[in-house]
Amino acid sequence: MRKLICSAVTMRLCLATFLVGSSGFAHAVLVHTATNGGITYKFYYEAGGITWNDANTAAINAGETLAVLDTDAKNTFVANEIDTTSSPELTDLYSDNGLGPWLGGYATTAGATLSSWEWVNGASTARFQIADSWSGGQPDGAEADPMGLLFYNGGTKAGSLWGDYGAACGVDTQEGNCNAGNVLGYVTTVVPVPAAVWLFGSGLLGLVGIARRKK
Repeated sequence: MRKLICSAVTMRLCLATFLVGSSGFAHAVLVHTATNGGITYKFYYEAGGITWNDANTAAINAGETLAVLDTDAKNTFVANEIDTTSSPELTDLYSDNGLGPWLGGYATTAGATLSSWEWVNGASTARFQIADSWSGGQPDGAEADPMGLLFYNGGTKAGSLWGDYGAACGVDTQEGNCNAGNVLGYVTTVVPVPAAVWLFGSGLLGLVGIARRKK
């Protein structure tokens, strides 16, 4: 079982995983990296499917977060990367049923209610409240709560609209009402290390250097 490591930087992400649960298994492969607006996005592919829970756990253990696309610019950039990049694995991030990769949004209860959605890093939830962010009829809360966020464009393997799917759904061994198929990947961003941490680290290195010179 993969160990879940919580630090001050990732504490909210750990809380999200605790709330929705995780089996802790993930074997996804990094297939693409892209940077825009100072943010680095990583695209992971899992041929056998992966749940939102396990994608979130894998992101935390890698020092990353599931992608928080709280602005139109971020959302469009990530969606376009999947649509236009020539890597076949990125094309495969959409299942045959049109389920796209997992993103960093989740709802612990009442998945069909826009106000119940949050981002794993606590970013503004305003974009969840915009109906045009979602594919037609989404979120529908069709699976048992909690829910995870993914790209879903009504069965089309492209686009920037969202859908909801059970956070424990997305793998070959489906649970409960997970009948829409597998989710074949997820998108993350690297968690920035606060400047204070870097300063603290550089201070320690300086003290070590002084101590060595005194010897």
